Amino acid sequence: MMIVTHEMSFAKEIANRVFYMDEGGIYEDGTPEQVFDHPQKEKTIRFIRRLKVHEANIASRDFDFIGLMTELEEFGRKNMISQKVIYRAQSIFEELCVQIILPQLPESFTMQVDSAYSAKDERMTMRIKYSGKAFDPTDTDNTLSMALVRNAAQSVMHSTIHEDRLTNQVDVTVKS
Repeated sequence: MMIVTHEMSFAKEIANRVFYMDEGGIYEDGTPEQVFDHPQKEKTIRFIRRLKVHEANIASRDFDFIGLMTELEEFGRKNMISQKVIYRAQSIFEELCVQIILPQLPESFTMQVDSAYSAKDERMTMRIKYSGKAFDPTDTDNTLSMALVRNAAQSVMHSTIHEDRLTNQVDVTVKS
């Protein structure tokens, strides 16, 4: 028997197989534990964890900094994130992305900045992916910017990835 529902607790409790559907097809499937506790794909993670996401792509050093900071502000207000957390996210973006990462990138680069807020956990995270040589921005000579990041972040973790042309990923949990 197949049941279609948006009630996740109901589906997790009674199903022996779960299909998460998106864009008219099966996006991810597995046991309730696999899909609800350990989702693998980005859209499934966002749905299960009730994440609201702001995405920004930067491909030029002369991107609209003021516009992006305003977008982060509007994203925070729309999702009723505290002003303190919004300011911390903006500070992390400015210091980590603009002051530390951007100067290290080659002339032609790609940077993705995804800011996510979980109403369920009342937590904001940022994932920054960028191209270029593998380097950990937490190991920087820019001690002032890194001190400001550490003051605004609960955790900062770098990893090397191989995703399209992207080679670096930094996951940041913003302090509440």
